[in-house]
Amino acid sequence: MELWIPYGETEIPIRVPDDNFYKILEPKKPSQTDNSKLIQESLSHPVNDFQLSNTVKPGTTAGILVDPILPLRVQNQAIEILRSKLGELGVDKIRLFLRHRTSNVESRPAQRETPLNIFDPRDKTFTELGKTSQGTNVQIENELLACDLKIVLGMVTPHFASGFTGGPDIVLPGSSSLETIAKNRSLMIKGIPGPGDIKENLVLSDELEACKMAGTFYSLSFIPDGSEGIDSVFSGELEAVFRETVARYLQIRRSTGNLTSSSWPLGRFWAWTSTMEYASSPTHSEP
Repeated sequence: MELWIPYGETEIPIRVPDDNFYKILEPKKPSQTDNSKLIQESLSHPVNDFQLSNTVKPGTTAGILVDPILPLRVQNQAIEILRSKLGELGVDKIRLFLRHRTSNVESRPAQRETPLNIFDPRDKTFTELGKTSQGTNVQIENELLACDLKIVLGMVTPHFASGFTGGPDIVLPGSSSLETIAKNRSLMIKGIPGPGDIKENLVLSDELEACKMAGTFYSLSFIPDGSEGIDSVFSGELEAVFRETVARYLQIRRSTGNLTSSSWPLGRFWAWTSTMEYASSPTHSEP
């Protein structure tokens, strides 16, 4: 038997002799949630009551920075709800920006009502804001920086450098220059943080400091349920939301014992891998 699993932008095969194959084990899928309702409720009850209505005024230009790790259907729902909400508040110009990623993202349709500005860290379109206490020269994309209101859409997943995505990583490295990214990541030389560590993490603290230099960011962050759905949504000021979503993510992981909720393709990978290790064992025999 041959199975193909996601690997970056492609797939790789796993082959198991038919005589050794037992079955594919996958976690039980939770009931589907209404993403639109979760988004609306989050915007109505943000963390620390950090309301969008208190951060905008008529004529404001809003920039929405999207992490493409967030599934397209969820991106589209969130953008349309935000567009409607901002319109009610008198925001007449909305710009969409896309964080540059090269793996674990869905292909994007070419047509969209509002054009997307996709960052390339190698470009020369960045404004220098100064240096962090760790010496990182903070350079943020010009057009995003010029927006009066900056909104980020992300999803919480474990990350090797910053502990978790869904927080300041959408700004650094998400909208930063190559020089800024390289300096920030070089902090790992001083010590690699433990899995999911957001307390003693130089990369993360440096990212948070860079975000504050770039101004206030309103965050709408999603927590995956591990089965191609959304467990919950948090909104508000970026750092406060990040800490709340990480706490919720860890709570879900502890309660379910599910190691697969970091991302959906990865979840299926772990399910298949566990099965393959079992089925390929020379000592395995069907009960």
